[in-house]
Amino acid sequence: MSRPAKQERVVFFGDGPLADVALRVLERMKVRCSAIVVHPRGRNCTAGRLQAIARLSHSHVIRVDRAGTVSRKRLNAIRPTLGLCAGFGYRLAPDVLACFPKGVWNLHTSYLPYNRGAFPNVWAILDKTPAGATLHRMDAGLDTGPILARIRVKIRAWDTGETLYLQQMEAAAILLQRNWNRLLRGRFRLHRQPACGTFHRRKDVERTDEIPLQRLVRAGDLIDLLRARTFPPFSGAWFRADGRRIFLRLFLEPAIPTQKVSR
Repeated sequence: MSRPAKQERVVFFGDGPLADVALRVLERMKVRCSAIVVHPRGRNCTAGRLQAIARLSHSHVIRVDRAGTVSRKRLNAIRPTLGLCAGFGYRLAPDVLACFPKGVWNLHTSYLPYNRGAFPNVWAILDKTPAGATLHRMDAGLDTGPILARIRVKIRAWDTGETLYLQQMEAAAILLQRNWNRLLRGRFRLHRQPACGTFHRRKDVERTDEIPLQRLVRAGDLIDLLRARTFPPFSGAWFRADGRRIFLRLFLEPAIPTQKVSR
């Protein structure tokens, strides 16, 4: 008689739409998290919705403090074996990562090593770098850990920051579903990230948003900026007029291909 599979104690770190998607994938696969770790109150926190998806009591929701510090005492009480991050806005300290014998894995909406850090959907359009989603093991760096799997997403000429992000989230869901059992069984091979790549902080995108009205700019570059920063309801690119900022969004609609009629 075979022994029943060992129940993993999974801790989920996340916030926002990507966390929502990842938790729903786990739910479909009948994975029950032992706890979820969320952002502090006031910082884009979707803890209530995530708690409902994970079907956990309030005592199993851990909030980080304003500095992003996770309570080691509460983690140790759970005795976690594996961690998963999706949309979590804080770097995990080495002593936190050490609590997980099977590691902490990050679901990142970029094609690593390109666009580590913030707003990978925006920079993929602006810098014309590869876009996609990656599942990698977390280390002390920011999105620098070894890669388990990744999927590339094609950037279409009519994509905006919003539509590209939606594609990247879909790719991330596929990655998680395809590779979860490999994580549990330890049947995978990791690949070090190539030396190339790019990294951006949150403030970097703010520096691109103002459009000086007197500056000459290529039409293609202006279109790329406008579409990369179109993600309602968030504000994006802007110009200054009449003493105030005027925000812009770009609407892109590809023509329907015409079909040739055979005679």
